[in-house]
Amino acid sequence: MANPIVSVLMAVHNGMPHLPLAIESIQQQTFADWEMIVVDDGSTDESANCIAKYAVADRRIHLVRQSNQGLTPSLNHASKLARGSFLARMDADDVAMPTRFEQQVAFLCNHSDVIAAGAGLLLIDPDGDPLGTQVVSADHDQIIQQLFQGQGALPHPTAMMVAEAFEQVGGYDESFTKAQDLDLWLRLSAIGKLANLSEPLLQYRLHVNSITSRHRSEQLECARRAVAAAYQRIGQDVPLLSHLSDRGQTASQVYRRWARMALKSGFVDVARKHAWNGIKASPWSLSHVGIVAKLMGHALSPSASLSPPNSDATAQAARAA
Repeated sequence: MANPIVSVLMAVHNGMPHLPLAIESIQQQTFADWEMIVVDDGSTDESANCIAKYAVADRRIHLVRQSNQGLTPSLNHASKLARGSFLARMDADDVAMPTRFEQQVAFLCNHSDVIAAGAGLLLIDPDGDPLGTQVVSADHDQIIQQLFQGQGALPHPTAMMVAEAFEQVGGYDESFTKAQDLDLWLRLSAIGKLANLSEPLLQYRLHVNSITSRHRSEQLECARRAVAAAYQRIGQDVPLLSHLSDRGQTASQVYRRWARMALKSGFVDVARKHAWNGIKASPWSLSHVGIVAKLMGHALSPSASLSPPNSDATAQAARAA
């Protein structure tokens, strides 16, 4: 068989129940010349069986099983099996928009100096309800400036990379358990340009645990190390990087932030859901007053603002997005 144009790299550890939707969003791409290498990283749920069923039905999907080793080694394992000219990242809980590959392949083919391209995001909550969009810079210099500040300027799960460039820099550095993408982009930027397509091409699922203090602290420590190494490679003194301090949030704070984000984007029912989740997580906190007042100002009845949300309403908001 001829080599595919795109090789999709996915690492899965206990990816249910979102995994089927993620795989099907790749199958529904308008650009069909791809292979998908899915590394099951020692899952204890039904992930491996789920992937196997898709692999039997679609010969472009390949399942690799291994003991639990973590995301970074799993992605490198998948990359070594890839045959495509471009490597596309995909996570097991996200949803790719149908034209993602079509647009990214066309962009990379038309911009030979670009070796990695990301895209904007539609942020969704754990239920798949929309929260808002994340705007990304399309300019290489702005992306580099943001990367050297430790910011995720090129969203990892949206990335499509030139395979030769990925191999040239040695792939992912397996000493990074988190922020492995930030380290990779900084190393890739030394040999070529980075870019983003401004249009949201992926539904990126947010989770409460990924933002709370324990996970956030580990993420920021790896980000500090990646940025420090990048400054050292170019022979410059490493700045203080005090902005990369532990900014972990409680579950209640995360829900309030999601509520504000959804409200700003016009998803009032989703905002109400997370305002209520925040109240349940920290019922005696006065911090809820502001978001509840804003919700009541959006022509919601008092009972709708202060009582649990209707699941049908949030589902309708997701479909509308």
